[in-house]
Amino acid sequence: MNRLSPQELSHLLSLYIDGALHEGKKKELEEYIAGHPEAQQELRELKKLGAILSSKPKLAPDGVFWTRLSASLDRRREEERNLLPFPRKYIPAVVSLSLLAVLIGSVELFQYRSPFLRFFTEKTQAVKTAYEHGLLKGSILPLFSNVDKNQVLQFALLGTLPLDAK
Repeated sequence: MNRLSPQELSHLLSLYIDGALHEGKKKELEEYIAGHPEAQQELRELKKLGAILSSKPKLAPDGVFWTRLSASLDRRREEERNLLPFPRKYIPAVVSLSLLAVLIGSVELFQYRSPFLRFFTEKTQAVKTAYEHGLLKGSILPLFSNVDKNQVLQFALLGTLPLDAK
């Protein structure tokens, strides 16, 4: 018998202990075990494990165990496929709560629309005034009149611009 991988050896030794090997394979394995101390050690460990397990009380057979296990594995597989941070059964509740939040927000915005409009109008006017008095009167543009191509590249790459340079 050729050199066996640890997985093959464990499998064959388990079959050997259970008496599930036919005579030819059994004799080959016994010869292999005689020549390999690691196989002898594993056989001893498997026999000890078998003795420990046989001394424990047996569980009563459960006819629906495999059905429950299969259903549980299928459910877990479905949840893993789901990209949502919660199970799919909560989608209607999440959608309903989201729509309710949007509706409440819309009603609040509609009720208090005049303060919002006044705020945005004031901010728009302030930006417009700053633009007209700053850029058009020349208070901002002269700062950039001496910027050359190298400084533009430096600003594009690093986000810095030396304003005090000549």
